[in-house]
Amino acid sequence: MKRTILAGVAALLALILSGCFISLENGAGSVGIQLPPPRSISGDSLGSVGRIYVINGSASLPLDDGGAEFVEFELPDDGTTLESYSVGPIPSGDGYQVILVFGDFEEDVNGDQVFVPGWYALSEELTVYAGQATLTEILTPDNPGLGIEPSLLGLELTSLAIGGANIYTMTNDTLYQLPADFSSDAIAYSMGVSNAVSLDLGSWSGQSQIWVNTQSGILPFWLTGGSAFTFMALNFGDTTVTVSPVVSSGAFTDGTNTYGYYQFEGGLGGVWDEDNDGLNGWLDEVDLSDIVVGEPVYDLAVDLEGGNIDGYFATKLGAFMLQEDDVRAGYTEAREVLRNATFFELTIDGVAVPITNIAISGNDLFLGTPRGVVVADKSEVSGLSMSTNDNTPDVGENNGDVVPGSAGLVTKQLAISTNYKAILTENVILVQAGAGEWKEFPVSATVSSEISGIFLDNSTGVVLAVGDGGLSYFDIDEL
Repeated sequence: MKRTILAGVAALLALILSGCFISLENGAGSVGIQLPPPRSISGDSLGSVGRIYVINGSASLPLDDGGAEFVEFELPDDGTTLESYSVGPIPSGDGYQVILVFGDFEEDVNGDQVFVPGWYALSEELTVYAGQATLTEILTPDNPGLGIEPSLLGLELTSLAIGGANIYTMTNDTLYQLPADFSSDAIAYSMGVSNAVSLDLGSWSGQSQIWVNTQSGILPFWLTGGSAFTFMALNFGDTTVTVSPVVSSGAFTDGTNTYGYYQFEGGLGGVWDEDNDGLNGWLDEVDLSDIVVGEPVYDLAVDLEGGNIDGYFATKLGAFMLQEDDVRAGYTEAREVLRNATFFELTIDGVAVPITNIAISGNDLFLGTPRGVVVADKSEVSGLSMSTNDNTPDVGENNGDVVPGSAGLVTKQLAISTNYKAILTENVILVQAGAGEWKEFPVSATVSSEISGIFLDNSTGVVLAVGDGGLSYFDIDEL
């Protein structure tokens, strides 16, 4: 349903912040909220329950003494008006947003009752003043094709990928396969292990696979070929190799050979398949634990434009680019990689920031940081320096543009395609259709309090999000 202006709805569901004021000390204020009486928009029910959240950038504020990050209330069905709420104390300052989420409680796969959002509303940014109740107005509640997958409701899902016509996600011991059109329930495949941590797309013998990352190595799952929808033996059937606990992995193919890589805490490893005829060998694991902690590589992107295969890497040692010859070189030592890499840095408002996420769309290089997302020309990545206030480069430096709405937000994941784009942060998912304006979708409008991964369908604009409550989705075109 395209977003429309429904008669009377704006007034009906505006947040009229009343004088329901709590005396506060220590430089704090409050937000008073009077909620509207009706429970439907043009016959569509808003649900029986509402929740109020207050966010500021990457922070979600606790709204009671127990640390709960929302205030929950029931929507009366007898036409009476709800009482006003005073949400606080809230530290004085600017950059706050109020989120209203409406929905119902439903039974999950474990038999528990969980809150399922159906509508949401997100305010403009507001300032809270010490000792005062802040006044603001919120937009009409929206439902941009918002939905959930019932067969996964209540599961703690840790990864997400699309292979063929199916969605794949997982828990620590089960892989789930779901039709991308949600035409049937998810199919569960037991992994035979209970220590899986994530999954990635891979390839082997010229066929697509899901690579499940476990404490014992890589567990491949065939997506195509005669063994489709079955697990291959751990570590491609090689019982002679000892692989460190894998936290992430991936592969790319040039049509003839497959080059795989994986990460473990403090190091990197690799595996290759020449002529796509099966296992040819493993690269010696590169131990970087004396200079890095955790995963050495935050993110990477492979650029296939112009017939070349260039790699862009966001690592704990810095961000760099490797040209095709170096990507194919099969280095086994970190110093070989660093010696041939072209490093680039980024400063925002005069402060150097680490690049933690990286993606490519045409000539645009998207760089995610703990302070927002910058878009730059991939041919001019050296010495990026810019301001979040006016996007003006320092003298003698190249420039990038901060994605609107991302300034100050911690980037968790980039999903960048040609037709649509999505950026996952702590509290909102920033999305764009074509060259249109960037819009916000609140994480609290999903069934998960924390999102572990998103996937963007470039053909439809649908965003999938998995997390600690299951799988949710929404349509960018209907925002």
